[in-house]
Amino acid sequence: MTRPLRLLHVINSLELGGAETRLVSLLKGLDRRRFAPEVAYFLGPGTLVGELEEAGVPCSKFPLDRLPSAPLFGQPVPPLLGLARTLRRGRFAICHTHLVHAGLLGRFAARLASTPVLVHTQHCAFHSKELTWFYRLDRRTWWMNRAIIALSEAIARYVREHRPRMRVEVIRTGIDPAAFAAGEEQRASARQRMGIPEGTAVIGTVANFRDQKGYGVLVPALARVRQSYPNFVAIFAGHGPLRDQVWRSLAEHGLEKQVRIIGTVRDVREVLHALDLFVLSSHWEGFGKVLIEAMASGLPVVATRVEAIPEVVPEGVAGLLVRPGDPYALAEAILSLLGDPERSRALGANGVVTVREKFDERRMIGEVEALYEELLGGR
Repeated sequence: MTRPLRLLHVINSLELGGAETRLVSLLKGLDRRRFAPEVAYFLGPGTLVGELEEAGVPCSKFPLDRLPSAPLFGQPVPPLLGLARTLRRGRFAICHTHLVHAGLLGRFAARLASTPVLVHTQHCAFHSKELTWFYRLDRRTWWMNRAIIALSEAIARYVREHRPRMRVEVIRTGIDPAAFAAGEEQRASARQRMGIPEGTAVIGTVANFRDQKGYGVLVPALARVRQSYPNFVAIFAGHGPLRDQVWRSLAEHGLEKQVRIIGTVRDVREVLHALDLFVLSSHWEGFGKVLIEAMASGLPVVATRVEAIPEVVPEGVAGLLVRPGDPYALAEAILSLLGDPERSRALGANGVVTVREKFDERRMIGEVEALYEELLGGR
């Protein structure tokens, strides 16, 4: 019997985030008769380690105090060399990297270890960081990969713009749609746990407190919503460096009693099942996994028309899309759905169908497995 092929996935951290939870879904679903996955990471306590190891995926930490700004000098050298030793001694068939910092360290480690196949998943298009030397170095080392997986056509275009001859495969994030289905009883229970009064509209977002997520647009938009539709509660789930700034902005707009910041949630369904409407005000998104989780939960979506989001949320079918950076347009879209329950229900139902047809995790896993086998067959 042929032994399973060893795969080492390299990622910045194993904390809660879109890239990390996508990786967990992928590794838990891989056919273990063919593949034996492991994970290497550099930062954080490893919130997702337990879930992976329980699923039989070993995880190893190569500690870094912070993400390096100079990837080949100083602090990153010991983790890089340790990663190279692990790849060489483990005789891994594939090194699969995720995100920029892990991508750079993983590429150089795989080259030192002579790992046969190197694959990278590009989770974002960094147009806003074009002039940063670190991201230019990232792009200049893409050639080391046999293939790059792009989460969306928007990311694929970005990669091809800089590396026209690079092999790029679009493999969209997938989830288990059935896991997000919720009936009226579950929704009522979720609202009760959060202490939300009956008859109150609930708007929510799940996004870390960073510039990318557009809280500076969402907060004034909600202030405008309140002028016409005061009977709502908003829930912000996430963490990040701008949390205090967001809280001050809520106070300045008089929203501190109407908006709840609940921090990071391990199970996003705890939030989604309490909502009537999901909002994502991002300035850019490589994919936006939480959007398909919201749609699978039967929620209508209001989001910004940036990068991959129009590929994920069919405009006018599963949600409404607005210009980025425009709190007035965002508020109008939210108000239009709060004032039209029938349309909101129709958009939510369409979103469920969209996820089943396009974003099932079995499809994602199968496409990655097929790519691995093709690349290994051509080594």
